[in-house]
Amino acid sequence: MIRTCSLLALCALLIALAPPAVAGDAPKLATDEEAKEALALFKTEYKAKGLKGDDKLMQRDFAMKNLVKTQHPDVANELGKLVKKKDADIRTLAVIYLGEMRAVAGTAGKHIIAAMKKYKKDTIFLMSALDAIGYLRYYGAQKQIEDLMGHKDFSVKKYAIRSAGWILLLAGLSMVIIVVQAFRAAGKVKASRVGDGVNVESYGFDLGDSLVPGGESRASGIHKDG
Repeated sequence: MIRTCSLLALCALLIALAPPAVAGDAPKLATDEEAKEALALFKTEYKAKGLKGDDKLMQRDFAMKNLVKTQHPDVANELGKLVKKKDADIRTLAVIYLGEMRAVAGTAGKHIIAAMKKYKKDTIFLMSALDAIGYLRYYGAQKQIEDLMGHKDFSVKKYAIRSAGWILLLAGLSMVIIVVQAFRAAGKVKASRVGDGVNVESYGFDLGDSLVPGGESRASGIHKDG
């Protein structure tokens, strides 16, 4: 009993720590043509011609922000290139925007995982990546999250625990669905059975022409299919 209560308390804590749900419906998947146009504009904006230092970084941030309005696998793949860059600022911005690619969460999530493996010593990047995974509700990051829950940096560990909350929630919901379906199936089987295994009358047979003398018929103990 104590162990069960402790487990429930841990699950509640993890879910409470999880990143908040993104408001509104899931974003719409863009067409190939829309993605092509968005990427062409992005490449122009990302060049940030004539700008240097912080101004150049801000322009590239602006370009990525505009790009993710177009939800498409090609867009996620373009951000996937940036998330592996040596420039820490660029890859951190890219992973944050990948977290907004909910219409193509599978593609975006795979790029995030690959970058996490490459830059596993960059704690700022790892925390941003864990948040992005949480916002995506990407279930394929279990292994990375489990590993980071044992990270030596407490901040990274905390972010990993927060992301784990959604994995537990999703797993829990899946289990609830399975249990509900099992009960429904059992209820349908029970409802289709006729006869209580005790009273002959409960089987609904017409015994008017029976050769067995009245009162001598006995229930078999086996249900009859309805």
